[in-house]
Amino acid sequence: MELSYVGADNNSGTEDHRLSTGSYYTPFDATKFFWNKFFAQSYEARGDNLDEWIHRTHFIEPAVGAGALVFGLLLKLCELGASENVLSQIRMDLCDINSSALDFVRDQIDQIERVAQFTLPNVKLHHSDFLHWEPKLEEASEPFVFANPPFVKNPPNAYWKNSFADFSEKALHITHPRGYVAFIVPLSLCFSREYSNLRRQIRDDGRAFAFSNFDNIPDTLFKSGKPKSKNSNKSNSQRCTIFTGVPSKHPSLQATRLLRWQAAERENLLSSQPELVDISGYERDDQFPRPVRQDQVLSYSRARPSGTLSDLVTPTGEFLVAVSTVARNFIGVREAYSPGTNLFSFPKDQDRLRFLAAISTDEFMNHWLMLGDGFHVTRDNVLSFPMNASLAAVIDSKLECMARAWANRALYRSEKLNSGRVVTSYNFRPVMSLMA
Repeated sequence: MELSYVGADNNSGTEDHRLSTGSYYTPFDATKFFWNKFFAQSYEARGDNLDEWIHRTHFIEPAVGAGALVFGLLLKLCELGASENVLSQIRMDLCDINSSALDFVRDQIDQIERVAQFTLPNVKLHHSDFLHWEPKLEEASEPFVFANPPFVKNPPNAYWKNSFADFSEKALHITHPRGYVAFIVPLSLCFSREYSNLRRQIRDDGRAFAFSNFDNIPDTLFKSGKPKSKNSNKSNSQRCTIFTGVPSKHPSLQATRLLRWQAAERENLLSSQPELVDISGYERDDQFPRPVRQDQVLSYSRARPSGTLSDLVTPTGEFLVAVSTVARNFIGVREAYSPGTNLFSFPKDQDRLRFLAAISTDEFMNHWLMLGDGFHVTRDNVLSFPMNASLAAVIDSKLECMARAWANRALYRSEKLNSGRVVTSYNFRPVMSLMA
């Protein structure tokens, strides 16, 4: 049996509408990635018999919107070989606070039933706020809550800063311990102090969780953009994490690196599964880090590595380096301290050059992307960079090259537009990449 989704345009309207409603409708290719990721992870938990798994699962979509995830699920189940008879018995509750969205989804379901010539009598639509609605679950059923929930700032007195966390917390509660959860959420889930307690709930949950982490440069998961921005970068600023949780005899946490891709690479990225790294043993802070390799996690198995970049820095010193407090493709160095920079001082010029070389390496970029938010560069991001003996030896061997690069820094000048003002930084990453 074949199904085709004739859904709405997944662009989410005007910028003001997106901000007020949190409506970032799921693109079709992202939907396919979402379901491929879930079924790849859940294969062991659900076993070989797909039909039995569908029978015992109660599917719940708390913010159905245009139905991209629902119809993507039906397409994926068909692709996996689910029969018409089994699909006609699927139990699914679709909830949304927007009655127009539910009308649209109802029309789509009616069209599927006409084209496929079978009915979906157990797919129920609920015009309600999921946060104040309770699904009626059979005792033997395994709940599965999946969503791209609204990303909306909560009132100042709310427990969570953003509504996605309310949706995530309730989904974790409904599905614990034998059920499934799959959500698209802001990347801030992984690092923001605002969601520390939510991460703690996930750590203590006892299931296997996996996090696929998406940046928003050069391409972005949601294609809406920010046409009103006065900055050079007008892409959608929403970076995302797709997280899945499945029952497992071996509870774990796994994560991808912070994925960045060119628009031409999008199809390949979203049609494959990026490498997951086990972050269960990460102990430095309460983040869900985004490592490139497993050895990065091992470097932070203790609260503080044996040697870090902080060893070069002193509270006062003659030699100074001003580092931009924001970054994207490189860690920017400024001529002198100014608002928007962190200032570091060194007792010797050689230590200053070691510092410049270190923050310009690919290893530092990987470190920052693993622990930072992909935009802000904090003092802790810089000072906590592990400096093992082999890396220190490589840097020491390149100090003369780094000195020449600094003397000729005009060659490494980079300009960007920030709030209508041109900001100049120096990018020494190409120097260190070529010398690696």
